[in-house]
Amino acid sequence: MKLLINGLSLKWPHVGLGVYTQRLIQGLGRSTWQSDVSVAVDSECSLDYHYFKGRIETVRLKTLGQLPHSLLHDLIWQEMLAYRFCGEEELIFHSPTPFSSLCSFENSVVTWHDCIPSRLPQYLGRKGIRRILYHRQVDALKRYRAIIAVSEFTKRELINLYNVPSERVVVIPNHLPGEYLPQPKCGIHLRMRYSLPEKYWLYVGGYDFRKNVDFLLRSYSMALKDKDLPKLVLAGKIPPDDAYCCTPVMSIVAELGLNEHVIFSGFVQTEDLPFVYSNASLLIYPSQMEGFGLPPLEAMGCGCTAICTNGSSLNEVITDSSHRFEIDNFKPLSMMMLSAASGDLPFNPSFDRNNFSEERTIKKYTSLINTLAG
Repeated sequence: MKLLINGLSLKWPHVGLGVYTQRLIQGLGRSTWQSDVSVAVDSECSLDYHYFKGRIETVRLKTLGQLPHSLLHDLIWQEMLAYRFCGEEELIFHSPTPFSSLCSFENSVVTWHDCIPSRLPQYLGRKGIRRILYHRQVDALKRYRAIIAVSEFTKRELINLYNVPSERVVVIPNHLPGEYLPQPKCGIHLRMRYSLPEKYWLYVGGYDFRKNVDFLLRSYSMALKDKDLPKLVLAGKIPPDDAYCCTPVMSIVAELGLNEHVIFSGFVQTEDLPFVYSNASLLIYPSQMEGFGLPPLEAMGCGCTAICTNGSSLNEVITDSSHRFEIDNFKPLSMMMLSAASGDLPFNPSFDRNNFSEERTIKKYTSLINTLAG
């Protein structure tokens, strides 16, 4: 039996789908599972493959001609992947991201992270081709022998929105890599690199509208009227105010007079994230909807208290209701911020990193692949 993994998303190693694929491969490389594993990657991908341990082989595929990296490029690349391998016997194909092609693999599995484009159609963009592609990916769900959902919430969404039979969906949550542990105090070089003050609160994530950063800033501004708060660090690249489907962060900060209270760290390197989490006293994650929600898990793994929205998959990541807030108005989050600033908000009491261990996740994953292999 041979396992072939679609590694197209490794071109984007710092965003959700790329992070998921990378961590899956890392986990397989560190496991004792005895099977042949290959990862198909774009020939132009410049990612360092040092984490491909031992038996994990990379197969580089190049599209015809010199297509620019675009949606069309990715569609053609995936068709070429399917055309090259779909006829191979004793092959199990796993796409860690939604996938569709004209050729069908006889034995295949897909990881489905969320159904957000169906709940929030704005995420399909303004071009019809994205809508067509997404509907093709949803239609392809019936051809997979198994579907991996990263949360119970995503499994329910698959069943309710797309009528996927429950028995074909296996929940395998994202895991917490071993490097996400409490780290020493940040050195001066890291503090200077990311403009980190001695004490700060943190947001890590995107700035598209469902991430609800507008709500975070307005709740923070309300709490500031009652008490001095640690500065709020917004990690990552801030999009322009006119970016499609994004929160106009800079305009809101100016409107609320928060220029002296909000710090823009810029993009945080992956190897620095555990230090940035560990040195924050609070992570705030106000997202309206997630398929999983990695930042709160990573923060708790590093010993940082994390709070999040009450709803979607986040209830499975932060299980303590005392550390979740409603978003029907600003007051619940503002009150929680005031508690945190007064030292009355403890570290997440129910957090257990063993529930999200790499070993546990890879064991579930390899058990599924072995079952598909018969």
